[in-house]
Amino acid sequence: MKGSKWLRALVFTASAIAMLGSGQAQASADASLTLDEAYPGGLPAGSLALDDHTLVLDSGDILTVGIFAVEDCPEMHQCWWKQTNFSGGSLFVHDVGSNGIPWTDVPNTFDNAMESWRNRDGQDAKWAKGSNGNGEQFCMDEHSRDSNVGPSNLDTMSSYRVFGSGSNPC
Repeated sequence: MKGSKWLRALVFTASAIAMLGSGQAQASADASLTLDEAYPGGLPAGSLALDDHTLVLDSGDILTVGIFAVEDCPEMHQCWWKQTNFSGGSLFVHDVGSNGIPWTDVPNTFDNAMESWRNRDGQDAKWAKGSNGNGEQFCMDEHSRDSNVGPSNLDTMSSYRVFGSGSNPC
């Protein structure tokens, strides 16, 4: 990772520690879903595991896996669930620098396994049916949610993108 990516991860970690002290941090992940299970073939190149559930991606952005309720989706995050009504395994991402996250493939256990989502960020995001943004794309307008993506879109997400601050493609 480049130096700035490590710095962004350090700033995020410091922010998370401060949130823990103020009681604003997200709930702890269920120990039954870990990064090892999400990435059975190994973590993405250039990434850094902070614990069993939290990963700093090569871009410097943060990815968390676990079992969370909808109210556990923190502000400034995009969140996806494996089941309708925000239940089951969860994938949360955070654009640390508000510069956006390029098209990123979801962890193996989340590929084609998403049924609900929430965007708690002031930035638009998209998810796509194909890897690296290929295939049909769906908007996640800022501060919106969908508890059931519908029968034709169930279990079809393979990648996601978060747009930078000031960019509103949806």
